[in-house]
Amino acid sequence: MEVKTYGHQLNIFSRTTRVVQIFLLVLGFLRQLAAQRIDSTMSSESKQKELAQWSKQQLIRMGPTFIKLGQIISTRADLVPKIWVEEFSSLQDEVAPFSFEKAKEVIENELGKPIEELFFTIEIEPLKAASLGQIHLVTRLINDRAVTEVIKVQRPGVEELVRQDLSVLRSVVQHLVFFPRFTKEADLYGFLNELEKTFADELNYEVEAANTEEFRLLFADQSREILIPSVDFERSARRVLTLEYLPGTKISQFTGSSEEIQEAARILISAFLKQFVLYGVFHADPHPGNIAVRKDADGTIKIILYDFGMVGRLPDSMRDSILRIAANAFKGDAQGLIAECVNAGILTGRALNDPDVLAVFEKFISKLEKVSAETIGVLQQELFKASESGGVAFPRELTLVGRSLLSLEGDLKAFQKICPELKLSTVILTEATPLAAKLSDEPIDPIERSKHDVEKLRRTVFAALRKGRTFFEQIEKGNLQIPVTDVATAQAVRRLRFGAKGISAAILFGCFFVPALAEIERHPVLGLALLAVSVVFLERWYMAEQRLDS
Repeated sequence: MEVKTYGHQLNIFSRTTRVVQIFLLVLGFLRQLAAQRIDSTMSSESKQKELAQWSKQQLIRMGPTFIKLGQIISTRADLVPKIWVEEFSSLQDEVAPFSFEKAKEVIENELGKPIEELFFTIEIEPLKAASLGQIHLVTRLINDRAVTEVIKVQRPGVEELVRQDLSVLRSVVQHLVFFPRFTKEADLYGFLNELEKTFADELNYEVEAANTEEFRLLFADQSREILIPSVDFERSARRVLTLEYLPGTKISQFTGSSEEIQEAARILISAFLKQFVLYGVFHADPHPGNIAVRKDADGTIKIILYDFGMVGRLPDSMRDSILRIAANAFKGDAQGLIAECVNAGILTGRALNDPDVLAVFEKFISKLEKVSAETIGVLQQELFKASESGGVAFPRELTLVGRSLLSLEGDLKAFQKICPELKLSTVILTEATPLAAKLSDEPIDPIERSKHDVEKLRRTVFAALRKGRTFFEQIEKGNLQIPVTDVATAQAVRRLRFGAKGISAAILFGCFFVPALAEIERHPVLGLALLAVSVVFLERWYMAEQRLDS
């Protein structure tokens, strides 16, 4: 078996050496920044781009921990400029592979057998190399039939290096006592906690194997649209993961027809809405390298999801909160939106009476038609600024939701560049409406919500009328033990009864007349029908008033 060496290995340094490397990285960044300040020939945007490119290369040089840190930064549009987000988003792919000899050693140590006994063939050159591991194409024989799989192998020494880097970074953050506002506002401790949790899951391939199988079962009924590789558990361990080979075109490189692109966008949006709303478990790292599009021979479009090392989980209470938050946002109810954010643990109770927080939400609602994952990040930052005493603490689950949304937004924007007629808001609304209906009795679509509100008001009014009618009849008949023998008293009761009938008829007239005016231009038939019903109640109102006057 021919072996090809790539010569890119991890170096484990002493803690002191690593601290010095981080110090030199920061010093180099400040030097680059100072040089740009002196240079007056470059535009501000060019300076930002050059500095972002330099920083990206330094993160790659520093290794997996800093690459993953850059990936997290690329999802925080609320904290860093857009140029940095775009530049750091490419960190997912630009990583050199390690030698096949090291990969072979890891496979054999983890699985306890020579590689020749495990697989019929194995490709020397990896299909893909990432910050924590790389993937090789393999085949094995099943009943004399060659079955193709892929094996994911963890980088040697990466666990020790990550553990050391996280320890050093936490020490650095703890010593930033002279910048408490920066430490708190940038949420550096939150960054480190997220990094630690992320690495704990991603460095244990047994967790990823369980996650992958869970998602495959969740989407089993949608196998014609969503494909997820099955796990070869016999050839998987903590640092090795063997999966079914499902080739496809990377989503950022898919160039089908307009209809095919719109279908791929629909499937992808539907899949993630189901994860967020129905399943309560979602892929938390859907960058372009983890999503592919496949077009079958019959023209069917399918979406393939890879790499379930980073998974978010939403408890039922959190999913309910997300639905209620969305419902209040679509209704334009800023106070209701704040109240739901308090219930979800995003805001503290102080926000309920904070005019600055109210102003932030009203501004957000006014721009709801152009909402994006990026604007949600900006909302988070503005909320923090509006609440001087803090009071803003996004749960980790929602932070992961935001990260997934930002990655998805980038994927779908790539579709829009080659298919301008793709209307993402329309697709999202179309796919979200039936899902929301399963969990909530309040529609998301504005027209459907208006009809829902009218029907709800109609039922409420009729229920009140039935109770009122029974009440007055009981009074008149004396069933409530109120004897009505005096002529003046009887007249008063009858006036009260006809007055209530007049008020009820007036209310019902308004309930049908106002929607009639709203619908008559868009839906003439419905508008005229509502108008006709309103005239009936107008007549009853007039007759009640006549009886009252007599």
